[in-house]
Amino acid sequence: MTPPAQRRPNHGRTETRKRCRAFTLIELLTVIAIIGILAGILIPTVSGVRNSAKKAETKVRFSQWAAAMEQFKQEYGYYPAVTTNNLLDPTKFLAALTGRDYTGTALSGPALNGNTKAISFYSISESEFAKDAAGNAVNELVDAYGNRDIVVLFDSDGNGVIRGTELSVMSVRVGNSQNGYTASFTPGNDDLPLSGIRAGIILYSAGKGSSAADLIFSWK
Repeated sequence: MTPPAQRRPNHGRTETRKRCRAFTLIELLTVIAIIGILAGILIPTVSGVRNSAKKAETKVRFSQWAAAMEQFKQEYGYYPAVTTNNLLDPTKFLAALTGRDYTGTALSGPALNGNTKAISFYSISESEFAKDAAGNAVNELVDAYGNRDIVVLFDSDGNGVIRGTELSVMSVRVGNSQNGYTASFTPGNDDLPLSGIRAGIILYSAGKGSSAADLIFSWK
């Protein structure tokens, strides 16, 4: 019977395979360069997508707030008083449209700000409030970027167009009292034309806040 063939040492081939598995310095630098290029392409893209998402969320929020105020008008015959100097006032807004304060406590009597039937025209979410350092909601309503200054204008004479004295051109700040304010921007004539805007309620805020071009308008 022929004995089985003895295995010969293959140390040389093993060493060769081990050497083939290793990256050379040039290969490593090439990989790093490729990763850097991809990051340079992807990071701005991701940032742009996030900005678009926040802009869309803000416009949806404005639309929902306006719809709630329209429902209030249908019920009581007039728009709710939810602003102070044309800026959204969270205390007034929450009372008139939810019947509660920012803590969720039910209100009654004069505290309801005209919502005498204590009807809930809107269900507020945590994301619509500014947050303190501990992450707790505070009495500040914000857009999706966290901006507190939100202008709200009404068609007070019921002619279907917001214009004249109804159309206030105001600067809006970037940020809120919790995180601080970093800048302010004012809409231009193209944004708020003298001919007016055909709507019952309009809202706008600073949006991303890099320039006046970032302003978000509920009607545009």
